[in-house]
Amino acid sequence: MSAFARFTHNGLPVPYVTRWEHETVIHPKLTVQPGLPHRLAFADETPYDRDSFDVLWLRVSIRPGKGRALFKDVHALRQRRAMLDLMCQICGVPMFKEDRQLWLLAGMGGVPIGEGELTTSPPVCRPCAPVALRYCPRLQAGRVAAAWVRSPYGWGVEAFVYDPESLRMVSPEPQQIQYHDPLAQWAVAFRSVVTLRDCTPVRIQDLADTK
Repeated sequence: MSAFARFTHNGLPVPYVTRWEHETVIHPKLTVQPGLPHRLAFADETPYDRDSFDVLWLRVSIRPGKGRALFKDVHALRQRRAMLDLMCQICGVPMFKEDRQLWLLAGMGGVPIGEGELTTSPPVCRPCAPVALRYCPRLQAGRVAAAWVRSPYGWGVEAFVYDPESLRMVSPEPQQIQYHDPLAQWAVAFRSVVTLRDCTPVRIQDLADTK
């Protein structure tokens, strides 16, 4: 596996899931799908606008490497693909054939990753772990936890919910919505959420560079 991101920006490796300046968010007209199921839809909806659970997804253009790297933003489609295919969020290498994957989670407050942990962060391949720990501001801030995970499952989405009558956003704050929750029919998702099962904690110092 590669320990390097495909792109760099100002000398920094750019993770596979990062959104670039020229990858614009597109806002199609919202409507209500007639018939059953009664749900939110795009007026010009295509089969690519929904995932396998029929949840509507944010539409973003795909132009990796164009413009500035927006390190604080995640590209919705690449994040979704990384979760689905268990791809390293740094280099984009698929890891689904391995019997376990590595997860690094920030803001854990010294608590290890436990059974059933929910996250929107895709896995990281072992060679890219030192890269992530060295350059990611959130991980550098400390209180990061790591674990080998044998059974990550798709749980739901992080999404904005819309009112069925007015088609206006219910709140500017996104919600994590489980698949098959009725709210999912009135949401526009922008991140996939997985639940982590069969977790084995890893010491951060064991993942850092040994050079």
